[in-house]
Amino acid sequence: MAEEDPDTSGADASDSFYVVGKTGNIEDKYILGKQLGQPGQFGMAKLVTSKVDGKEYAVKIISKARFFHQRRHRSKYIQAFSQEIEILKALDHSNCIKLHEVFEDDVSLFLLMDVCKGGELFERIQSKGSYSEKEASAVIRQITEAVRYLHDKKIAHCDLKPDNFLFEDTSDGAVLKVIDFGMSKHVQRRKYHRQLCGTPYYIAPEVIDGHYNEACDMWSIGVVMFVMLFGFPPFWADPNKYAQLADDMIYKAIRKGFKAVTKAGYGAFFPSDIQCSNSAKDLISKLLKTDVAERYTAEEALDHPWLRGETASDKPIPFSVMNSLKAFNNRNKFKQRILHAMTNTLTDDQIELLKTTFKTLDKNGDGTITANEMKDAFGELSNEEVQAIIANADIDGDGTISYEELMMAAVQRKIMSKEERLLAVFRSIDKNGDGHITVDELKEALGDDNAAKLIAEVDVNGDGVVDYEEFLIAWGDSLTPEAPSLPNLPSED
Repeated sequence: MAEEDPDTSGADASDSFYVVGKTGNIEDKYILGKQLGQPGQFGMAKLVTSKVDGKEYAVKIISKARFFHQRRHRSKYIQAFSQEIEILKALDHSNCIKLHEVFEDDVSLFLLMDVCKGGELFERIQSKGSYSEKEASAVIRQITEAVRYLHDKKIAHCDLKPDNFLFEDTSDGAVLKVIDFGMSKHVQRRKYHRQLCGTPYYIAPEVIDGHYNEACDMWSIGVVMFVMLFGFPPFWADPNKYAQLADDMIYKAIRKGFKAVTKAGYGAFFPSDIQCSNSAKDLISKLLKTDVAERYTAEEALDHPWLRGETASDKPIPFSVMNSLKAFNNRNKFKQRILHAMTNTLTDDQIELLKTTFKTLDKNGDGTITANEMKDAFGELSNEEVQAIIANADIDGDGTISYEELMMAAVQRKIMSKEERLLAVFRSIDKNGDGHITVDELKEALGDDNAAKLIAEVDVNGDGVVDYEEFLIAWGDSLTPEAPSLPNLPSED
């Protein structure tokens, strides 16, 4: 049986932690209302109304109770929440969500922010029915204005994706807000971040390599722009074909880069059967540069004629793009939420250990680990054991292990060692907290009319719902590899 959040009502002071310090009760000043959107990794958002003037806000409620039993990592969570608050307090831009007030008690942290009732980016597009390049240009410009502001303040968002763009209201020409600064980081000249973060489709190649700065945000904008104009992401892997390895294959595609050519088919290039202006293609190609030195900055992008609206077409985006965009948006809701709950899985020390491990094993320095190199490093392993280890991490089937494959294998193992993340996802779907995911709850979480079929696939006892044990079985079977992992490395002496 899964462990429940501990009752902290009578907890000793040493078992508590505070981010900003205990404050007054939020309900003394505000009336808490309905839930907004879907729960995230650490909590949920609710609509609140001021008791003084009736003004509405959104409050992000972070449940600290989930981390009381993780004493070793408590300082990490305090630092992460403190940094998010610090960054939010520094923001004052029309296209960035604004933090108005912070409340904290023994078990929760409350961040009072702007309320955005206009919906997420792709939901807004779907509700419109059609849109043009010129309208897309206006949206991307607002995103880029926000990013220029952030970068001027030496802040990298690090998780730019359609879910994190909300419209202030439902009117035409509504202001777009960039939200969710939970992964944001301060940046300094000639200093780089290493922790893997973000959502696979939108991650820049240097983030996968663990050597990135604010330029990663511009790559993400390029991917969002591509999806808006073509209806699918440039870096994609068929989940039906690759199953749990789909994300790893996406990372491989990203590492190979984007080719600014127009040809038949679909991939990391411009599809010839979907009309798009040459100006839009030019801007996308400038944003999806693997070489960070060549990639456009936010300021350079804002000077591009497409973002100025001078070359963006007034013609409606093809209906086929709208259908593809809708399918892509609906298909990935649940997966994105799981990924969000499982980010920040490798520490800097673990990344350094992986690099050292790879260099030690890759004797000839060609960027791959062969079976012979593995056998030389671990002479006690049989040929069958070596082949099993290679097969376990060899995503592209070339018979060797690349650094990326080694890193992704480590990420996967670390994810499965943190059941708390899976529990958080389960609870976010189980709206009424009765310990079962129903068809309606899954449908609400995924926006998927096939929820009943999905439930049936993992409903072991056939009672029409998925309990937590069935949930663990489903994800454990798909995420936990059966092949052995790498043994301990020999000494370098």
